[in-house]
Amino acid sequence: MSNNWEEVTDDIGRIYYYNKTTQETSWTKPLDTTCDWKAYTTDDGRQYYHNENTGETTWEIPEGSEETFEKTDVVEHENNESYKEKDKPTSDETKSRSSLDLELEKKSTIRNELIEPPQFKSYQEAEDAFLSLLKSNSVDSTWSFQEVISKFIKNPLYWAIPDALHRRRLYDEYLVQKLKDELTNKSAIVENFERNFLQVLQNFEKKGLIKYNTRWITIKNILIAEENPIFKNSVLSDNEVLKIYNEFVNALKEAREESIRQQKAQALNELKSYLTQINPILVSDSENWDQLYNNLQNDARFKANKHFTVLNKVDILELYTTDIYPQLLGKLKNEITSIEKKNYRSDRKARQSFKELLLRNININANSLFENIFPLLENEDCFIELCGRNGSSPLDFFWDVVDEKYQTMKLKKDLVENTLSGLKNNPKYSYDQLLSSKENFINSLADLKDERLSAFDFKLSNEAQDDNELEIIFDNLKRDYDLKNEMLKTRYKMELEQRIDELAHWLFSNHDKHDIIKFIAHDSDTSDGYPVAILITEGSNNASKYAVNTIDKHALQSLFKSKFQNIEQYRKLETTSQLASNKGIRIPIEDSLEGSINGLVNLLNDNTSVPDEKSAYANRKRQIRDDHTDTKRFKPESKETDATVKPNGPKHNPVLLNY
Repeated sequence: MSNNWEEVTDDIGRIYYYNKTTQETSWTKPLDTTCDWKAYTTDDGRQYYHNENTGETTWEIPEGSEETFEKTDVVEHENNESYKEKDKPTSDETKSRSSLDLELEKKSTIRNELIEPPQFKSYQEAEDAFLSLLKSNSVDSTWSFQEVISKFIKNPLYWAIPDALHRRRLYDEYLVQKLKDELTNKSAIVENFERNFLQVLQNFEKKGLIKYNTRWITIKNILIAEENPIFKNSVLSDNEVLKIYNEFVNALKEAREESIRQQKAQALNELKSYLTQINPILVSDSENWDQLYNNLQNDARFKANKHFTVLNKVDILELYTTDIYPQLLGKLKNEITSIEKKNYRSDRKARQSFKELLLRNININANSLFENIFPLLENEDCFIELCGRNGSSPLDFFWDVVDEKYQTMKLKKDLVENTLSGLKNNPKYSYDQLLSSKENFINSLADLKDERLSAFDFKLSNEAQDDNELEIIFDNLKRDYDLKNEMLKTRYKMELEQRIDELAHWLFSNHDKHDIIKFIAHDSDTSDGYPVAILITEGSNNASKYAVNTIDKHALQSLFKSKFQNIEQYRKLETTSQLASNKGIRIPIEDSLEGSINGLVNLLNDNTSVPDEKSAYANRKRQIRDDHTDTKRFKPESKETDATVKPNGPKHNPVLLNY
């Protein structure tokens, strides 16, 4: 190694080598290159130097070889005289050297341009001159020190500081001070750093060092290894620098994704055309999506198209669901719509033919039932043609006709009812009498000779003829009247049961206060004139068990009628029994009293303590509510007669009643 290279130790103890002549640095020990240069002398005594390895020739002593050639000059000077006498060149040598001299004159030589640094009064002025050189040339953190050397090595101000290490220190201090000066406008610094840092990242991208999935730690290590001045002198935190990097990488990702999207869009358009226009048989032969996908994977033209390689199964499925399947569904809907239009016309004709059949050939009235006319329809072509078609069914058309007939009949029925309402006080025209038979009903209306009824035909139809209007009105009035009587009977029956139960509770609370019941222990015991004898026996768990032994219903009624006529429970029972009897519920008062005695026995066996009649009645009322859907007590009208009962019209649609 030449004397120009010095071994230097940095701040952290690492050894490197510095060439004080060329200001070069190296981590490895440089090879000694001085031996490559040889000194020669021309015919006229001029000395030149030639590098055997590079072929370079120069008149000046090469840099780094001064000491070597100085020693050589001393030796040559000492032997100069002997050289002149002993080694005087011959004429051939002179000729050869002259030709060599001409060759050297032709070759380019390295001229030693000595740069004279300016002289300064103090070392501080020299430092200021060097710093002004950096400042005037806008040196910033983007410049490496090697760039500074290359740029200003021929500038005299650069040599104002002769020590290379001192120049490096001033360069670093200059950058630090420049950053401090720029801190007054941090936003500008940040923008300047982002711009410079992005430029570094872009250069890395061009070199292939950064891709969309490159991690920050990888790039950070590269920046540290290169001692990148922008990153090294950053005024931003690591997180802020990372944010800039992530934004740059995200932009790369978006650009890549956009490129993939464009490629997929092109591939999907081509695949759509392929499936719908070029090779639609792939779709038509596939029963479902899975089968279509399998057919595509086995299709030679699909596999040969390189554009399709960017598509995955989900992409093809999306194309199928958004474009292919809707087209198939649209074709199917169009076919269905076309068939429906044809069927609609056929359905309309079938409905029209069946309605004409019902109105023209089938006699339907307000009381008609479908089961009665079905035998007349089942073999008709129009009936068979309508069954199973869209729209109204034959049964719907039947009820439409029945409802229409009923509305017409109801108007005439109301006219008959209004006529009869003025005769409610006449026993001859009571509902029981009028509705006893069709013949009696029609004859009674004919005897009235009322002008409002003049439009009716008062003749009875025979078996070969259909019922006339008055006969249909009679059937409806009869049905409504019977339905109302059934409802009244049900209410009276419930009321009677309630009165029997109330009297049983009264007996339970008062049987020991009156001479009504005789309790006996054996069957052979006599009742001693009591109308009722109840046998007491011992049951399980030493509990007493009660049973009716004998009961004289006539004597019991006479006793109640003579001694307990003013008892409220008995009076209500007697009144309700009479009203129920008037409505066809034939339950004699004696039987009702017997029912009360049986109720008393049940209460005794239940051993239920009833504190008073009101609470007992409340318990019985709850039981009645559970047993019957209609718990409203019926309020009997004592003055009501059969002639004053006016049956109401049907509360339900007559179609439902008929059906």
